[in-house]
Amino acid sequence: MGNMLLNEKKNTEDALKYFNKVLEYHPDNAVALANIGVAMTKQSNYDDAIIFFAKSIKADSKYANGYHGLALCYYNLQDYQKAFDISQDGLHKSVMSPENPNVYSQLCQLSINSAQHIVKNTDYSEVRNSIIDEL
Repeated sequence: MGNMLLNEKKNTEDALKYFNKVLEYHPDNAVALANIGVAMTKQSNYDDAIIFFAKSIKADSKYANGYHGLALCYYNLQDYQKAFDISQDGLHKSVMSPENPNVYSQLCQLSINSAQHIVKNTDYSEVRNSIIDEL
């Protein structure tokens, strides 16, 4: 019901009420926590979304959607290293999600996109110099 309100009806306010009602009865429901994160993301409220996606992962460390949402927030905030690390963590710890069967491939794509940004923005002369300094 909440997803229909959020995605089809574009009614974020009522969707949030629905997800919060679920949390009243099941405060560690990873799906409801992640769905609140999705609603926050749709409002570009990434800081609050990060909190809910992190809670979702804490509630269920195998829930792929939590990892995807958290990594996507960091990607949108242009913290590509965190986005990469979280998407990799999600790929290793999560299982294929029956709620969203495409989430695993989305995690792969997000990991690749983040890595491309990291490579593009890395100053390899600094990396070389730090290696030389360590030697």
